[in-house]
Amino acid sequence: MHRLFLTGQRLLGLGEPQLLPQHLLRSRLGWQPRPSRFLNARPASTRSRPNKSIPPPNGPPPNASAHSAPSSRYSKLYSSAREPLSLLFTTVGILLGLHIFVEYFYSISGTWGISMLPTLAADGELLLLSHYYHHGRGIKVGDVVSFKHPLDGEKRAAKRVVGMEGDFVLRDTPGKGKGIMMQVPKGHCYVVGDNLKHSRDSRTFGPVPLALIKAKVIGKVKRTWFLLPYLERLPEPLQPAVLLDEGDAVD
Repeated sequence: MHRLFLTGQRLLGLGEPQLLPQHLLRSRLGWQPRPSRFLNARPASTRSRPNKSIPPPNGPPPNASAHSAPSSRYSKLYSSAREPLSLLFTTVGILLGLHIFVEYFYSISGTWGISMLPTLAADGELLLLSHYYHHGRGIKVGDVVSFKHPLDGEKRAAKRVVGMEGDFVLRDTPGKGKGIMMQVPKGHCYVVGDNLKHSRDSRTFGPVPLALIKAKVIGKVKRTWFLLPYLERLPEPLQPAVLLDEGDAVD
């Protein structure tokens, strides 16, 4: 640059070398200063670097379709399998809830046999059973219970309780036999059918363990003429004790 100024000085015919400003050199010699390539340079710390996490503005990256294809395939499979799985889980939940309700709360069972006439019909009568009294919990004398038959575990029977543990009961049919009394052992109950002449009960197979009792008969399910069900309670067979006079006859 200094050499260029000296040349310009000689061409202009000046004596002592002087530094001329750039605009005079441009006007007289037509010289243009070369732009420096460092004028627009930025420090290395301030240079912007491309952000690879931000997609280009023109659209998705070239490999976007390759990455999105498996996810869309899995979403289709999930959407197609979601409906049957939801139906399956709903059905299993309903069946499990019904099983718990029938096993531990209430259930309805039909009658068959003449051992409980005239309280219960011989066939086709619906009974409401409460499983709260499972294993004899809360059972008392006079209740009608449903239990597993001691001689045949696959069958169920419904009889009336006439004695609890510690009670003395008549072992034979009233008016028949020797009239022997027996005490009901602990953890058992003595059951008899209302139709004494046609009933196989504790007079045949002895006292029933309380562990075999499954439910208590709450009542009979009846239907009106427009098919709406209602519950008919069983009649109370026990009557309060009455003190009789000496002259009163007992039938």
